[in-house]
Amino acid sequence: MAENSRSRRARRPGAAVPVLLLLLVPMLSAQDQPLTLDKAVTLALERNERSLATRESEAAANARVAQARSFFLPTVTSTGTYTRRAYETRRIVGETEVIIQRYNALSETIALSQTLFDARSLTSLAAIRAQRNADVAAAVESRRQLAFEVSQAFLATLGTSQVREASARRFAFAGQNLEAAKARFAAGLASVNDVTRAELEYATAEVG
Repeated sequence: MAENSRSRRARRPGAAVPVLLLLLVPMLSAQDQPLTLDKAVTLALERNERSLATRESEAAANARVAQARSFFLPTVTSTGTYTRRAYETRRIVGETEVIIQRYNALSETIALSQTLFDARSLTSLAAIRAQRNADVAAAVESRRQLAFEVSQAFLATLGTSQVREASARRFAFAGQNLEAAKARFAAGLASVNDVTRAELEYATAEVG
């Protein structure tokens, strides 16, 4: 009877593990060190899609601010021109032949422009900066919430594991106590009530 009970207990499904830790456990499958709370939070912040999305949102917000600020920077325009002439002009200077005008000619024009003041652009820049600050604050809060959820899942899983271990130890102790009660009853050292009490304790430990 004890062997059949142990077999049934071995086939019972274990406690459900939170989804967040199920995502983190494969990351440490190739490592020997145990998964700690700090490591679980760090892995979630590094690899979870929510954390990665917040970092991309921060980068996009900073890029929008840089784009708005670029309006106040000077603008440089360069224009190059290539000319192909039909003939070449040469002159003799002293005893040396000098080319005055070649067949191919290149020219370059560079223009620099600078906006000194634009009230509309200043207002736009201030609004974009404020939106960037809001996006960064929202990203930080999202990562904080993620770390809190991972911590809760980790502690819940740790508590469930400890409860299972305690239940296994209680079940093993109840089995030993039942065997000892039966042995004492067979030797005439205990009554049938002691055996019944031990069986009840064993059944309770098996259910728990």
